Amino acid sequence: MKILLVIPYFMPAISYGGPVKVAYEIARGLVARGYEVTVATTDALDATSRVGRTTEVMEGISVLRFRNISNKLAKKCNGYLPVLLIPWLARNCRRFDVIYCHDFFSLPTVAAGWLSRYYQIPLLLQPHGSLSALRRSARFAAVKRLLIFFFLGILRGARNIIALTVEEKKGIETLDPSLAAKVVVIPNGLNPAEFADIPGTDLHRRYNIPQNHKIIGFIGRLAYIKGLDISLTVLETLKDRLAFSFLVIGPDEGEMSRLKQQVQTSGLEDRVIFAGILEGEEKMRVMKSCDFFLFTSRDEGLPLTILEVAALGRPQIASEECHVPELAEYQAGLLHPLNDLAGFARSIETLIDQEPERQVMGVNARKMVRERFSTGAMLDRIDQLLKIGPGSENKSAATTTGKEQVP
Repeated sequence: MKILLVIPYFMPAISYGGPVKVAYEIARGLVARGYEVTVATTDALDATSRVGRTTEVMEGISVLRFRNISNKLAKKCNGYLPVLLIPWLARNCRRFDVIYCHDFFSLPTVAAGWLSRYYQIPLLLQPHGSLSALRRSARFAAVKRLLIFFFLGILRGARNIIALTVEEKKGIETLDPSLAAKVVVIPNGLNPAEFADIPGTDLHRRYNIPQNHKIIGFIGRLAYIKGLDISLTVLETLKDRLAFSFLVIGPDEGEMSRLKQQVQTSGLEDRVIFAGILEGEEKMRVMKSCDFFLFTSRDEGLPLTILEVAALGRPQIASEECHVPELAEYQAGLLHPLNDLAGFARSIETLIDQEPERQVMGVNARKMVRERFSTGAMLDRIDQLLKIGPGSENKSAATTTGKEQVP
């Protein structure tokens, strides 16, 4: 079966967050299961750079990249404008048995979604939390409302819409009750084996942190939705009686100057380290060496970072708005409503003081990933969706078999 995976960004564009890694793991896993996967994406890499290769094969995945008109517009405003992608899709989409779109508020998804309806090609749509009520009312809310108004038909025409959590499913259904029958919940997945033998590193020496400080970690985009300002507000209340440092890992998405100003005004200059982007094994080693993590996101789909932290056996404190209730169910972390600042402070104090509790939570966290969030379980569900209904029909004999290169 031939799958066309459409996404505005793809590996190695990890600065765009968890959906990049998730889409890559899905594509790689489907190839391993015998699917023929082609990825149509843009050349976005980060705020200042583009991916130079227009075509490549990554672990059996055929990747076609189309140039954005403006790389800055793509990163800062979600303005992905790969204009040559649209005629390519129009010429080639009928070669595929299923179109699988990631994200919603982007030109690639809109174009692929419209063409899937026009040519009656089964469409799977995975918005990665972008259709939650809070995300719809966040930045560019007016543009998003306009897109939903004009392109709600894409959602109605999709064979299935993949939500990461029950909360995301409910948010999608508020757009149109008729979508309820289409929405399925498939959580993100990880391969636990990839996190099993990651060694630690001496963070106290690397970042000149006092030896008596416990290291609280954060990893993710430095964006308003991630709620780092809330974490700093909580930590300010603890700085005079607890020994800790807060290690912030991730790319700036417009919040760095405000966060640094807050650090200064709250007297946390000697407690907060902005480590920037870390990648690969270096990132994993640093994460493994933090004592625990703090996530006070205002809203999430299902954050891959929380699953990675859990797979590394690290405990975490998270807002309920992260939508990972399994942390509490497995006693792998501590959850609080976002407005419970006192509760966050109590949990931080508990984990700083109680090493045995941190160790138990770490063991439970690994178990949670194995049982609830494995890549295999995620791919099993996606495999089932791809093989049901019209998408299981083999159209290869009736379509062109040649592969067109990017113009």
